[in-house]
Amino acid sequence: MSNQRGQILIIINIVTSVLLVYSLALVNLTVTARNIEKKEDFKLVSRNIAEAGIQKAIWCFNQTEGSNCGGTYGGSYSGEPDISFGQGVLDINITPFDVTTKQIEAIGYFPDKTKTLSKTTIKTRVATDTDMVSFSYGAQVAEGGLQMDNNAKILGSVYANGNIDGSAGAEITGDVYVAGGTALTADQEHTTHNNDFVFGQTNPVIDIAQSFTPSVSDVLNKVSMYIKKVGSPSSPKVRIVADAGGVPDDDDMTYATLDSSTVSTNYGWIDVSFSNPP
Repeated sequence: MSNQRGQILIIINIVTSVLLVYSLALVNLTVTARNIEKKEDFKLVSRNIAEAGIQKAIWCFNQTEGSNCGGTYGGSYSGEPDISFGQGVLDINITPFDVTTKQIEAIGYFPDKTKTLSKTTIKTRVATDTDMVSFSYGAQVAEGGLQMDNNAKILGSVYANGNIDGSAGAEITGDVYVAGGTALTADQEHTTHNNDFVFGQTNPVIDIAQSFTPSVSDVLNKVSMYIKKVGSPSSPKVRIVADAGGVPDDDDMTYATLDSSTVSTNYGWIDVSFSNPP
């Protein structure tokens, strides 16, 4: 009887240990998923701050005095550091690209520079003369579209890459331009990070491919990748190609360049948009 009781005790201990291991694994997966979700929320905030910096720089290029632009304005606008904006901080850097073109670099930090949880850098180029930059829209809105509350008013025109919804009394005084937009949710996705793949090398050349079949017949205008960079890689090409008997076809349906400066040394989601979507 004593031997039998001992065997039962051992079995109970083993079962209890296995259940404990599974419970710890489940908790770990839940915490990991929540951390990834928080990082994506932080990234969205810093990106919105950086996009606002691009808009402010263009606005300052069109001003005739510099009280709201750090002292410089018009064609002489030189950017501004440490601008408090929303939930974070913004840097705007202006550098000449050629005689008539300047590059705007906007860097959004959340929540600040000392304890940064997310940092996003956006670069664009604008053609300038000695006085003003032509910018015909009063507001530019990305994929999420525009939601206007009761009696909200925009003094000017709006260009949006998504739907514009207005509540009672909402008003836009200028023209409204709505592009085809990007779906708010991905049609196809694989969000489980269960392996690492090296790609983008030039010596030896290493490419990587992901197959997918859209569930709807529509334009494909954006992909997102969960990546990080090692060292200082060049900006690789992201291509959409057809399936050729289980392997990628040689001809591009469309392509875009992934700006390596937007990729950090920590894993994060990077969007790549196609200007000529298939």
